[in-house]
Amino acid sequence: MLKKMAFVLVGLAFSAAALANPTFYGLTLGETTEAELQNQYTAQRAGVNTVTNGNMYKLDPDEIGLEGLKSVQAVFMQDGRLGAIFAKLDKNRFGDLRKSWMGSMRSAMKTSRVWVTRQWFTTWVNRRFL
Repeated sequence: MLKKMAFVLVGLAFSAAALANPTFYGLTLGETTEAELQNQYTAQRAGVNTVTNGNMYKLDPDEIGLEGLKSVQAVFMQDGRLGAIFAKLDKNRFGDLRKSWMGSMRSAMKTSRVWVTRQWFTTWVNRRFL
C-alpha cells in the first residue's frame, strides 16, 4: 500500500511539472507573443508554419549567448502565442562531455564487475568451506 501511495505522489509531482510553462531565454511557450519576441530579440520572419498556421522567426544565435548554438527558430501558433522553439546545437560541442560520460560508465561497469566477482567468490567460499 505504501509503495502505491509513493507512486501516486511521484506521478502527481511529475504531472504538475509537465503543466508548467517552460521558458527558453525569456521566451515562454504558450505565453510569449510575436511583438514581445521582436522587442526582445532581432527576429527575421521565416514564413508560415504548415502545422500551426502561425508565423516563424529566425533568431540570431549570438544574441542568446549559448555556446555551441548554431541556429534558433521560433514557431508561433495561429493565435499569435509561441508554440515551439527549435534550437540546433553544434554536435562537436558535446564531444568532451561524451568522453567524460563514457569514462564514468566504464568505471561504473568495472566497479560492478568487481562487486559481482567478490559476491560470487564469497558465496563459493561459504558453500565450499563453511
